[in-house]
Formats: sequence, structure tokens, C-alpha cells
Amino acid sequence: MMKKAAGMGSLFRREPLFYLSFFCFLVLLVYFIPPAPDDRLWATGYGQALFERGFANYNGRYLGNLGAYALLRIPWSLPFIKALTLTGVLWLTQRITGNRDMRFLCLCAILLLLPGPLFIQDFAWTTAFLNYEVPVLLLLCLAFLVFCAQRRGGGWLIAIAALGFAAQLFMEHYTLFALAVSAYTMVRRKYKAFLPRTLVWFCSAAAGAALMFSNSNYLRALQGKKGYQRVSLDFWGGLTRVAGSFAIACLPILLTIVVLLVLLRRRNPAAFAKIPRSPAAWRCAALLAVLNAPLILVFPMGPRCFSLSAALLLLMTHRLFIAVAGVGEAADVGGTADTVPRPRGMRVLTIALALTMALDLSGYVFVRAANRAKVAQVRAQVEQGNHAVVLRHTPMRFLVNALDQEPINANILRGFLEYYEFPADVTITYK
Repeated sequence: MMKKAAGMGSLFRREPLFYLSFFCFLVLLVYFIPPAPDDRLWATGYGQALFERGFANYNGRYLGNLGAYALLRIPWSLPFIKALTLTGVLWLTQRITGNRDMRFLCLCAILLLLPGPLFIQDFAWTTAFLNYEVPVLLLLCLAFLVFCAQRRGGGWLIAIAALGFAAQLFMEHYTLFALAVSAYTMVRRKYKAFLPRTLVWFCSAAAGAALMFSNSNYLRALQGKKGYQRVSLDFWGGLTRVAGSFAIACLPILLTIVVLLVLLRRRNPAAFAKIPRSPAAWRCAALLAVLNAPLILVFPMGPRCFSLSAALLLLMTHRLFIAVAGVGEAADVGGTADTVPRPRGMRVLTIALALTMALDLSGYVFVRAANRAKVAQVRAQVEQGNHAVVLRHTPMRFLVNALDQEPINANILRGFLEYYEFPADVTITYK
């Protein structure tokens, strides 16, 4: 038994190295991601104008907007902010679930880095990242402080209040979701032991929600006035949009979970039959329904709106992992601290994680080079006196949500010209 304990200790000592490697990879990856069209707008006069009017008639995502305004003017900070956020999401997922198996850690890292529509719109698009992913980190912090942490005291309650208020000032449906969950946990007898914390969370969430929805943009949207956010009473059309966007954003994640778990336990496919009957699966489905129901009535909407849904699926993966992969296989009796047997499936997950990282990095190295070539081509034509620039479409432009479309959106063009300091009368067409 002593050998078994030593083996598990050796396994857990790899966690800091894993997190450090994950963080460093993300810093490197963000370095190669060129600014998305919205990022260029927020870094120039458009963002400045919104800031000066206090985001009035725009939206109530005050902290997300302030983050976009400030950090896009300090571009060297973005790799560290994004890396810290995603590493924090991974760490909190492990701490909330209590799953210390390195295979589970690898699986979660793969799902966070999966180069699908959600990753592209959320991680590569900085303004979206600050509004959609940063609050995921804050809400996971709240879940940990309220339900998992053992400490008590006034300082703990102050931290919950601050996070509960701050998390409400990013995304509208996240705000409504946090308000609903905090109210539910406050009145449910099952969570009576957490009552001081849930009460503080609910009060701070309600205050944050009041501040968000005090923005006049929401009244304008309800009145049907022109703006980038609109309300639609077409229930079935909205339900179709939500279902389609959810499938685009989360279906690759769900398929990857299934494939990897099958590879982990190829001899036990019957374990999957228990999943539909699992209470945890139904709770996860209920949370997803409550979270995404408000999206039925609003647009525009895209895969980025489902970042918190992906985080809930990540937490659900813990239950699936236990049911299918098993736990505790890493430390067979007879192992030592220096020679711990590799747990079943660890090699598969390590290879899958390496391939995912390679796909991400190679894609964005290519896109960064293409973006630099595009800017150089525009500069060369302008220096020759040609202000009617003709370009080829950006290769793999979907990786940075590049809107190479005709007619070119006037705001997108203005942001591009201001960001790279080109004359305002330059026009761009694509061939």
C-alpha cells in the first residue's frame, strides 16, 4: 500500500508541470493570433467613442467592454490574460470535480483547445473572449468559493460578493443564469449549510443584474428600435437558431468526449448505456436549458454564446469519465515513485493533446503570416498612390473570424485603416 501511495504522489506531482506547460503554450499561441475585425475597431476610434459616452445605448456589459477598451490598447498583455483565464478554467474544473486523474486533466485540456467554431470565436476573437470566457472563470470561482471551499469568515463573504457582482457585467444570459442559480440554491433546503454564502451571492448577483439592465439599450431593443441587439418574438425561429448554434459550438466537443472515452475503455461500451439514466446528466441538461433559454428571443447570436455551456459540459465530463474510464488505475500495486505504471488510455490522450496543440499552433502561425502579407500588400499599393486596393481573400480567414466579404462593412474597413494607420479614403475590394 505504501508503494501505491507513492505512485499516486508521483502522478500528482506532474500537475504543476502540466499547468505550466499549458499556460506557456497558450501564451505562445496567442502571440500568433492576429487581431480580429472587431478587435481593431475597439482598439481605435470606435472603442474610444463608446468609452467616452459610457457605453450608453450600447449594452450593459460594462466590465467586458472596459476590458476590451483597455487591454486592446496594451496588446502585450493579451497572451498572459488569455492564458491565465483558460488555465484557471482548467484548474477550477479539476478542483470543483475533485478528479485528480491525469487522464481527466488531459481530456479537459483537449476540449478547451479543440479547434472548432467555439474556440475560434471565443479564444481568437479578443473582444468576444473578454465578454464570454472571462465570466466563465468568474462563475467557476464563485462555484468553488460557495460550494467547495472549506474556509469561513467575513473575508470569504466579501470575495463572494465582489465576484458575484462582477460576473454579472459581461453577458446577458450569463447574468440571468447566475441570478436564477443563486436564487435556487438560496431557497433549496439541500443547500441550507451554504446559506450565508448563497444569500451573499444572490444579493450581489441581483445588484449586478440591476446595473447591467439599467443600460438604455435593452429598453430600445424591447421597443424594436434599431440597434445591433434585437428582440424577436418568433419562438420557433429562435429555438431553431439556438439549437443550430449550440450544435455548431458544442457538438464537436460532445463527439470528442465520446470518441476519447470509447478509446479509454474499448472493452466496456455498456457503460455508456447508464449515462441517459444518470441524475447528473439530467441536471446538466436542465442547467443548459435555463442558461440558453433567453437566447431564443434575441439576436445576433453565434457559437461564442455557448462558452459557459461548454464549461458545464466539461464539468459533466467528470461523471462520464468515472463511469467509463474508471479511476485509480494509475497506481498498480508494485509501482514505485520512480516507475509508476502508465494508466490505461494515458498514451492515447497524450497523443490527442499533442495533435490538438499542433493543429492550433500551425493554423495560427499560417494565419499570422497571411495577415502580415495582407497588410504589407495594402501598404505597398498605398505608397504607390493607389487608394483603390484589390486583395485576395485571407487564407483560412475563419480562424480569426475575418469578414472578407463584399460589400465590406464600413465599420470593419474603418477599423482596419485606423489600426494600421492607412489613409481614411482607401477602399478595398476582393478578387
